Amino acid sequence: MLRVKLYGNLISQPTRTLNEFCLLCNIPYDFIKLDIFNWEHKAKWYAEINPYQLIPSISHGDFKLGETFAIIPYLAEYYHVNNQWYPSDLQKRSLINAYFHWQHLNIRRFVRLLVFEKFVGPMWKGLPPITSERETEIRADIAKTLQSINDMLDNGKYIGRTQELSIADIACYNEIAQMKIAAFNYSDWPKVKLWMEEIEKLEAVKTTMVGFKEVVDSLGFPSSNIIIN
Repeated sequence: MLRVKLYGNLISQPTRTLNEFCLLCNIPYDFIKLDIFNWEHKAKWYAEINPYQLIPSISHGDFKLGETFAIIPYLAEYYHVNNQWYPSDLQKRSLINAYFHWQHLNIRRFVRLLVFEKFVGPMWKGLPPITSERETEIRADIAKTLQSINDMLDNGKYIGRTQELSIADIACYNEIAQMKIAAFNYSDWPKVKLWMEEIEKLEAVKTTMVGFKEVVDSLGFPSSNIIIN
């Protein structure tokens, strides 16, 4: 069976989601780590794989594709995925896809701002440290979004409005788990906390989070809150 080459770095939430999708769905793949902090993803050779020069991307034989939420449907079609993670039922799959679109301007947007302005900018880009006022503002936006997610879970269903965990939950988890770098306290959202604990029991997530912690440690970012049991 044709193997997938997955290009990315586990510091990236979408890379982790795609890595876990391959593990959960038994998709044969090889992970190729890119040194994004030395701009390897901006190299000419990588532009031939992904002209947007973002991560993750895949090459699959002669076919090349970027963007996690384009790659997942492609892999699902090619490998005939039909399971709880990405069911083939049109309506169930559409509900999961709806979450994919929602997250860009919601949880992902605010998490990226916090991690970039608190860590990546000052430590790697030479930008001034985030002010306490700015951090409070971003954390307030994250709190509002977490409350929305908590309310979704409070209805007795999962993130994709499914009856069991799906890849929508995995994608959402990776965004929220990124805030462990910033010592975020999830106790104000008990449904979110329990849901995260459920996801963290999955072997695919444990394996991926080990790799995430290794990258975080190598970059000198705080990692004491990234606990893998």
